Amino acid sequence: MASASDDGSIHVFHSMVYSDLMRNPLIVPVKVLRGHSPVNSLGALSMVFHPTQPWLFSCGADGRIHLFQDL
Repeated sequence: MASASDDGSIHVFHSMVYSDLMRNPLIVPVKVLRGHSPVNSLGALSMVFHPTQPWLFSCGADGRIHLFQDL
């Protein structure tokens, strides 16, 4: 799981949802990826994981696309 942010960073998390509804889901921060520069208060706009490789693609308001490898 990952989250794009207006400061240009992308936060990557490990998450787990349990079948027991009385137990809270587990969300653990793993890594903060930086690379986009904010433009007009907008930073990283979107990101997607590659379906078979350990890659994360992101696009930002700065007009750049980044490929992050070996997450």
